[in-house]
Amino acid sequence: MTHQVYLPDDVWGEVKGFFIPPKKPDKPHPVSVEVLQLVEQLRNDFNEYLLCSCDDDYNDTKFFKINNEYKTLPELYIHQCYKNYCDGFGLYDVIDNFYYLSENKKELIFTGLVSEEYYHMLE
Repeated sequence: MTHQVYLPDDVWGEVKGFFIPPKKPDKPHPVSVEVLQLVEQLRNDFNEYLLCSCDDDYNDTKFFKINNEYKTLPELYIHQCYKNYCDGFGLYDVIDNFYYLSENKKELIFTGLVSEEYYHMLE
C-alpha cells in the first residue's frame, strides 16, 4: 500500500521562502538613521563635557591607548577615580565627573562609550 502525499499548489514558493532570505532594503530605515544620529550626538555631548576638564593633550580622538588597551574618555575618568580617587594624568575634577557619568550610565552603555567592565564600576 502506498501513501499519497498532498502538497500545496505553490510548493516552490514555500521552499523558496524558507531557504532564501528576504532581500535587504536599498536604504536604511528612517528610524535607524535617527537613532544613529542620536547616538552620535550623545557621544559628542559626553566628550565635549569631559574635554573641558582635561589638559590640551587630550583632543577629540575617540580612543586613547593606555597600557596596550584602547579606552574612551569616560573610561579614563572611571579608571582614574577607581585607581587614585583624585585628579591626575591631565584629568581634572575626576570625582565630580565620575558622579556625572554614574548618573548617566544608561546613556553611556547605549552610546557604547563605556564597556561592560567599566559599566559595573559605575554602580
